[in-house]
Formats: sequence, structure tokens, C-alpha cells
Amino acid sequence: MAQFFTQQIVLAAIGGLVISVLNLIELQHIPKDRRPDLSDALYWVAFFAWPLLGGLVGYLYTDPAAPLGRFVSFQLGMSAPLILKTAANAIPAVAKAQLPKGA
Repeated sequence: MAQFFTQQIVLAAIGGLVISVLNLIELQHIPKDRRPDLSDALYWVAFFAWPLLGGLVGYLYTDPAAPLGRFVSFQLGMSAPLILKTAANAIPAVAKAQLPKGA
């Protein structure tokens, strides 16, 4: 398990954490009546999911034959949540039209 926590993977996870913190900071620009309920556990699950996903993507990119640099690892962790979010929302309009209601 100690092999999993390499410097590159930890930096990728920290990059994902930075995205979560930036999203938290951006809440100041949202009117109080539209802000999420920070006491809701679901909000915090999402908050900590981004660093985990960043670390996972960092792990997937880590190859002992071609190690990542520190900055690239950090940047990868920051971009991973955005890449995954974009990919999840990239369902073509034709496919969306064929989905059953409520899906």
C-alpha cells in the first residue's frame, strides 16, 4: 500500500483538493439564499471526491518507466475533476433524446 502513495499521486490528489477549495471560495459570490447547505453530508462527499479522483487519475498516469514531474502531477490532479465532469456531461444530444424520462 505504501507504493500507492508516491509523490506524484499525492500531488495529483492535492491538485484535486485545490479545485474543491476553490469551489468553496467561490461560494462567496453566490447569494446566501442560493448557497448549498454546508451541513449536508452529500456536499462534503463531493468535496473530498475530487482529491480522490485526482489521486486516481494521477495513479493511472504514473508509469515507473516514465515518471511525472511534480508540477505535471499537481496540474493533472487539478484538471482531473474538470476532465471527468466534462466527460460525464458529454452525452450527445441524439443519445439524450433517446433516454427514457427521468434517466
